Amino acid sequence: SPAEARAVVARLAEAGAEGLLLVGGNDAFDEPPKPLRDAEALLHELVVEDFAKDFDVDDDDLVQVQKKRRNTLPRTVAFAAYPEGHPGLGRNADETMRSLRRKCEGAVGSFDVVRVVSQFALDSEALVTWIDRTLRELRPLFPAAGRTQLRIDLGVPGPTPAKVLRRVAKVCRVRHPDDEPEDDAHPRSTTTSGEDDPDFLPTELLLDVAAYCERADVDGSILSLHFYPFGGTTRTLDFIRRLRDDDSAQQPP
Repeated sequence: SPAEARAVVARLAEAGAEGLLLVGGNDAFDEPPKPLRDAEALLHELVVEDFAKDFDVDDDDLVQVQKKRRNTLPRTVAFAAYPEGHPGLGRNADETMRSLRRKCEGAVGSFDVVRVVSQFALDSEALVTWIDRTLRELRPLFPAAGRTQLRIDLGVPGPTPAKVLRRVAKVCRVRHPDDEPEDDAHPRSTTTSGEDDPDFLPTELLLDVAAYCERADVDGSILSLHFYPFGGTTRTLDFIRRLRDDDSAQQPP
């Protein structure tokens, strides 16, 4: 129930939890709709003004209400994002962005940081297009002098065996180059040679993103990388170290 959800989050904050990742939406199309049908509905219950009813304060004392409310929330809230459009929304980029924007708008003022954590993608053009639009749509919601800051975590796969990556992409409903003929709109992936099941390396994806960030003057204060290791944490950490140690490589953001 909404009251139980608020109580759980308050206990997490009291225990020192720094952030919440609000995901979900599989029940969004249930009939009749459930009270907490998706991340947006849960966020609403956590931050709406009538949250005051849970406190022994005058409803008109909004400053006091907001202060008490913030004490029951972690500093950071994160939302999932979908560079290729949410499959549940027919991959409609406009509907997907409107949903993300509503959640970010609802979180402004109640959290110190709003993080947007993207699903991984294998198409560098889709990633760059999504970053550009997300910055244009969301930045105006977070004025420099405001309480809440925006952070974007761009999801990319770490070095992953090709068979594993194909399987994970299918499960996660992420487009894979093998889904249709290769063309310029699909990623220029790099693979190791001489293996039955070569690793996918995200080097070209990262270089394309880095080139965009340089053109658009986007830096690490707002955009960072979120690696999905898919069971290969050591491989991914080694890959990151090699990127940092290679002076001839253009660094990702």
